[in-house]
Amino acid sequence: MVPPPMIVRHTEGRLLCLTQPDHASLAGRLAEAWAADGLLSRPTRDRVIEAVRVHDIGWTRHDQAPLFDAATHGPHGFVSAPVEVRQGAFLGGVEALASGDAYVAALVAQHGLTVYRRFQHDPSWTSFFPTLERRRDDLCGEVLADSGSAPFTFLQDYTVLGLCDLFSLVFCNGWREPHLMEGYEAVLEGDRLVVTPDPFGGAVIPLDVPAMALPQRPYWSQDDLDAAWAEAEPVRLTGSAIGARPAS
Repeated sequence: MVPPPMIVRHTEGRLLCLTQPDHASLAGRLAEAWAADGLLSRPTRDRVIEAVRVHDIGWTRHDQAPLFDAATHGPHGFVSAPVEVRQGAFLGGVEALASGDAYVAALVAQHGLTVYRRFQHDPSWTSFFPTLERRRDDLCGEVLADSGSAPFTFLQDYTVLGLCDLFSLVFCNGWREPHLMEGYEAVLEGDRLVVTPDPFGGAVIPLDVPAMALPQRPYWSQDDLDAAWAEAEPVRLTGSAIGARPAS
């Protein structure tokens, strides 16, 4: 069994279910190819790439099968997962990473604060933000202490994580509308992800991510979904990412 598929893509009569860690691994490949914004010469480059690659590690703590969503009669997507699952994924993931590299863990904490900031006034999220903010600050303090208070470009580094996460999500979800962030636009054209301006230095980046295919039909219970999951077909989503060339 694979970790919980929290990305659900509707396509051609099938539901393609992708795990968050697999999406993060794809984002990591984009980060490895990132040739813009001074990342290639930044001392923290390797740690940024690692943070991108593991930013969803906390999702592996949960059940080994998709969770039934009674509202949609299908599997829960990552947007509709229960609040305690979403919060626990980041809080647990940061702690899992903290013992290895405090800087990587701090970047992942910043990601949790950023992607869920729309909930900062929601009562069910009241304790999440101050808890994660304190942990991020503590981890950054550890890095500064270890480096002799040498400056580091934390927010610049986080921007690469946020961008690669978004671009991978656009591809994995099959989103067709343009997505804008930090001066970049990502558009999925067929199976090709086009990013403007080009962050890849003219390179074409192969994209390949595993998925499990379920029939696209209403599901009526967790048992119904579990039975279909037991017969789900493994498939792969493939394509490429490329930077748009400037207009001549």
